[in-house]
Amino acid sequence: MFVFIGLPDKNEVDHFPDLQSRLNESLNNVVPGLSAVRKEHLFTVRHDNATIYAALMKTETEMKDWRKMAKDFELTIDRNELSSVSLDERLTKIRKAFPDLYKEVHYDIARATFDAMDGLSNLKTYAFL
Repeated sequence: MFVFIGLPDKNEVDHFPDLQSRLNESLNNVVPGLSAVRKEHLFTVRHDNATIYAALMKTETEMKDWRKMAKDFELTIDRNELSSVSLDERLTKIRKAFPDLYKEVHYDIARATFDAMDGLSNLKTYAFL
């Protein structure tokens, strides 16, 4: 399970249509026909027994439930904003620690999800991996 959280710099969540479009375009470049399903502020991508979540929050306090879920699922919790470099480092650690947990395509989908979120203006991205 990969969880990406987007937190706007301001209390705005007008990124929903942009994120839906960007996610589907990025995902289709990895796996033709793959798309994200939106339910309110949560986008879910499922592929071959792996799930990737992308959520947009209004405030930092909304992330409390996600942190609890990450802890329950024993995901790594990093309170620092995610960058392309830090994502690569974290995915490499997962690959080495759990070589059979995910297929390479799952890492590609996680990267595509991050790239879609990272391309939105005024949005800080965090991850629980």
